[in-house]
Formats: sequence, structure tokens, C-alpha cells
Amino acid sequence: MTVVPKICSVIVRGRHTDEALRVLPALVTGATATVNDVDVALAPGSAMPPVVVAGNGTRTAAGGRIRRWLDNPAADLDQLAVDFNELRSLAA
Repeated sequence: MTVVPKICSVIVRGRHTDEALRVLPALVTGATATVNDVDVALAPGSAMPPVVVAGNGTRTAAGGRIRRWLDNPAADLDQLAVDFNELRSLAA
């Protein structure tokens, strides 16, 4: 078993997350996406649902990722709060 230093694994994990977020909309909607230099399409396609990207604050890599991937960060975060409140009421 190879032990990977934590900083390396965090960097690699971030790159993988960014790549997954890049191709996800195409894959979900049935369009073609290039994954590992291979063109891939899933069928049937569907409407792209909201994707939650979370992390440990706004100054982290996840914070930067959130800002890159949200269409309208303020509106999306407001909607997320509404959705979480609805989930809380359903769970009660």
C-alpha cells in the first residue's frame, strides 16, 4: 500500500472534483462529455438537478469551487436555505 502525503491527496481530490463537476451537466442531460480522453454519453438524458458543493468555509478550495460552479451564488444559496428548511420540516 502506497502512503500518499495528505497535501498531495487533497490536491488530487480537488482536481478530480473539478473534473467531475465539469462533465456532470453533460452526462446528466445526455450530451457527450470527454472523460479521460474518451467521449461518453449516457441515455436517456434528464434535466440537470441542483448540485450542492460544500466545504469548510469560503477561503478553502471548496469555497473557490462553490464560486466557480454556482450560476448565481447569492440566489442559489438563498434557495439552498429554503430547501434545507423544507427537508427539516419533512424530517420532523
